[in-house]
Amino acid sequence: MDTTISDEEVQQILDNCWEDLACFAYEGYHTNGRGVVGLEKTDIEGGLLGRQTRLLYAVYDFKAGKPDKEAAIFIREYDPEWEVVIQYMREDESVQTMRLRTAAGARYPWRIWLFNRLAQKEKESEGNKE
Repeated sequence: MDTTISDEEVQQILDNCWEDLACFAYEGYHTNGRGVVGLEKTDIEGGLLGRQTRLLYAVYDFKAGKPDKEAAIFIREYDPEWEVVIQYMREDESVQTMRLRTAAGARYPWRIWLFNRLAQKEKESEGNKE
């Protein structure tokens, strides 16, 4: 199965799903530490862009020499409250790593994650009252 993603599809994901991606990234950071969000297509139909795109979170073992030098710099230096590092396999089968900063005026990862957690706790407490 082809799990590659075109640069155009990644741009669509970023344009349409920034908040979901940012929340997922911050949850991964909060739970596991510094890492990257991987984007991968699956064979499930009807999802994002006509096929489901799976989000993965990976923390690399720097002692084992992974990830590559450029990705290692991104991971070491990104600010998880404001930035996300993503990786995906392009159609030419090269791995693309990008460090993305929240656009001006957009909600940033920490804020999205915090508000989602607060909303979740509120729903849980309402469910306990019934």
